[in-house]
Amino acid sequence: SLSRSRGADRAILWESAVKEVSQGFAVAHVGRPAPAEVPDVFYHRFVAHQERWDLEPWVQKPRACDDATANGVNASLQALSLADLATLDRFAASARYFMQTSRARGYGGAFKCLTFDHDQAYRRVRRQCPFRCLVPVISPGGCIHVAGLDVFVLACTVVYLEFSRLLFGEAGAVAGYCCPARTVAVAIARVLLVPADHYVDDFSAWFWAEDASCPGDVRSFLVDVLRFHLHPDKGWQLGDRLLHLGMQVELADDGLWFGLSDNRRRKYIAYLDHYLDINRLSSSQAAELGGRLAWACNALFGRCGRAFLVPILRRADNPKARWRLNRRLRRALRWWRTWLASPPACLTRHVPAAPRRDDLPPALLYTDASTDYGLGAVLLLPLSWEALFLRVPARGAKIDFLEVEAVLAADFAFGDLWGAKGYAELLAFVDNNCSLAGITRGCSFRDDVDPLLEALWLRMARRPGVVWWERVPSIGNVADLPSRGHPPDLPSAWSLREVPGRRFR
Repeated sequence: SLSRSRGADRAILWESAVKEVSQGFAVAHVGRPAPAEVPDVFYHRFVAHQERWDLEPWVQKPRACDDATANGVNASLQALSLADLATLDRFAASARYFMQTSRARGYGGAFKCLTFDHDQAYRRVRRQCPFRCLVPVISPGGCIHVAGLDVFVLACTVVYLEFSRLLFGEAGAVAGYCCPARTVAVAIARVLLVPADHYVDDFSAWFWAEDASCPGDVRSFLVDVLRFHLHPDKGWQLGDRLLHLGMQVELADDGLWFGLSDNRRRKYIAYLDHYLDINRLSSSQAAELGGRLAWACNALFGRCGRAFLVPILRRADNPKARWRLNRRLRRALRWWRTWLASPPACLTRHVPAAPRRDDLPPALLYTDASTDYGLGAVLLLPLSWEALFLRVPARGAKIDFLEVEAVLAADFAFGDLWGAKGYAELLAFVDNNCSLAGITRGCSFRDDVDPLLEALWLRMARRPGVVWWERVPSIGNVADLPSRGHPPDLPSAWSLREVPGRRFR
């Protein structure tokens, strides 16, 4: 594999080798070194081209990676503890708590966020292992530091790099680095009293906009006290609107806003269009695509799109599968393509900094269907004692299809109403186990029902608020009477109003 590497890749790998040796992360050996007391383990180094998603042009960043899978190092790893990864959820929770406590203490000003990146993060951590780590690199013809001297190495000569640091590509590198990274975040919080967190080597901190000296204090503490090496290109971002962890983040007076940048969304759509056009998706392509979509899904609407990640992730976990798109995988790609093409306002997530209104209960939704009449649904708004219901004639279809159609009809009729009334949560009930499984999974493996589920999940993904589905016994389903053509039976304290519904067949 060394001899088959391209000339451009050899130059990139050689440049990274020279840099790592000059920084003291590795020791160079011209030719294979003499045997040591411990066995030698060889790593294949290759070039990975990472897309710069948030830039307007299509630009890729080449990066040297070390394959720790082919030599069995990753397979032999035993993780004794979980890596401490502060995802966007914890970033949002920490920032929200800081803003809430600041408001409670009387602060009425604006907030700012500071993000910084650790340069050569894994290489800064020393390693101990029962073998010698050797990375062979072919010289394109150049100088490298060997035994205290700069030595010119002829072209096509193999140079072996002996590492005593963590390598990018090892499964244990993330867990090994997160421990000292967490120490840096805790030190900033305890010494400077500035709330800080990190996701691997991407750090973040929040402070009051009136505290103009805070960024300088953090930088001096990092560089002068901790000897922290900031990334030369993306090592420092400051403001109330910035890019962090693949998201556009805005700190507003009422909370945080997350969103996909226009460039990132446009490139995601281009990749999906390409896979749909060629009707092929390899396992490696599915792994990269699924990871990026999962990150966007988690950041913008939680688990609401997880069902349409399953076919992509299954393709990623099956390297022996045929590359041709099957029916479910094609539907999943189309669903993500439709969601990404939504208006930008639908691709944002607001995390309010105001305290949660615990006195506001969730809205309640009941849906049902019958082959005698059709569809029925009832929405209950407990705070105002309002009840809205619909009944739609629908005969000639199977009951499990009608049950799902009733849910979609209720979402079209009531979906925007309960959010406009101030409710942030909806507790929905159905009395059919088969339909409930398809609704919560997002797929029923039926050609007539799946389009309804796709439309339902797309509407939920585009709308703020949380929907939770549960089963209710038929005797307790308030929508049973509307599904048979009659108004629901409710106590007299509830105001009852009928709204029009529609079919989707």
